[in-house]
Amino acid sequence: MKLSHKEITRIKETLEMIPSDVVSILEVGCGDGRITNSICHKHKLTGIDIDKERIKSFRGIKIIADACCLPFRDSHFDLVLAAEILEHLPEHIFYKTVCEINRVAKRYILVTVPYKEILPAQWLKCSKCGHIFHAWGHLRKFDLRMLKNLFEHTYLMKKNFYSKKAKIPSLLYVIAKKIGNVWESYSTNPARCPKCGANR
Repeated sequence: MKLSHKEITRIKETLEMIPSDVVSILEVGCGDGRITNSICHKHKLTGIDIDKERIKSFRGIKIIADACCLPFRDSHFDLVLAAEILEHLPEHIFYKTVCEINRVAKRYILVTVPYKEILPAQWLKCSKCGHIFHAWGHLRKFDLRMLKNLFEHTYLMKKNFYSKKAKIPSLLYVIAKKIGNVWESYSTNPARCPKCGANR
């Protein structure tokens, strides 16, 4: 799969934040390994994901499991990486997953999330069933205070991968999206309705 320049930059800058003394890494929600595959020769990598097909491309130890129930002992990994997954988790597993990340990390936790995202800017309405959802499946937004509460014994470093600030959508724009007008095309990552599965 060809990655956009934006995605390549995000991956590069995520990897640059891994401390030099890290040996073992657990990537929670590793997917196809696009983030850590390039460093598999330098680190002992373990990846966990629920997608049996995507994880096949991951180059480390592959484990198919849920992030809210990590099958490892306490303080097992030098670093636990959770890149762009926490914003997607439903409420009933979100806090369990955070607890599990805290539990299995021995020294470092590296989390990347959209920062102060304006969720209504990406709301869509399914033209088939009328369900309103976020185009990229984001369920919550994050700021430093929330992250500090989730990872209370950690040092937080805010780093913006992208300098372009999201614009606050006008009320008219938000209403139009809720009504169901087509405003954007997601050809590289088509938004699929989480309720009925329609991709229009």
